[in-house]
Amino acid sequence: MLEIILAIISGYLVGSISFGYILVKLFHKKDIRNIGEKITGGTNVLKNFGKPLGVAVGILDALKGLLVVFLWNRYSGSELIAVIAGGSALLGHIFPVFLNFRGGKGQSVAFGGLFFFLYKELLIMLMIWAVLSFLIKKVYFCGTIAVSTFPFLTIYFGQSNLMLFLTVVMVVLRWVAQVKAFKSMKYPITNKFVG
Repeated sequence: MLEIILAIISGYLVGSISFGYILVKLFHKKDIRNIGEKITGGTNVLKNFGKPLGVAVGILDALKGLLVVFLWNRYSGSELIAVIAGGSALLGHIFPVFLNFRGGKGQSVAFGGLFFFLYKELLIMLMIWAVLSFLIKKVYFCGTIAVSTFPFLTIYFGQSNLMLFLTVVMVVLRWVAQVKAFKSMKYPITNKFVG
């Protein structure tokens, strides 16, 4: 029980480190939470401050999730505790205590955390996304299609039921976001990158 409590607290605190906020403040002296989508994620940074900074934020956010999962898996030897720590990092990213609970969407953190367990599946999924995007030039929608292959890939590679459950949740959340995008036309099926 103590391990779980520590995993939750430490994961949340690491997740609360908002690289989007830090890097934009450092290089542009602005608060990313007042610009564009008003969130700290890499996509918002990319749209408003360019690819180099946006990509850097995305990578750092992914490493944040990966680091938490890696350390807790190594320390506890438990897939479940590592997943709990990763989930806490995700919550910390979305609701960072250091920024009045105004963070990002958390996709980079989620992918970073899952990469520890599902690197083969993620790499294949990213290749599918890249090929589809190249062929039909509809990046966001292609991302949703690619994510939809995630549970099938976890089954193919014989991953645990916990991993299968997490990938199904990711697919559901992605499709909910896709449907909202269709309805609002904020991100229609066009050549836009959404992280």
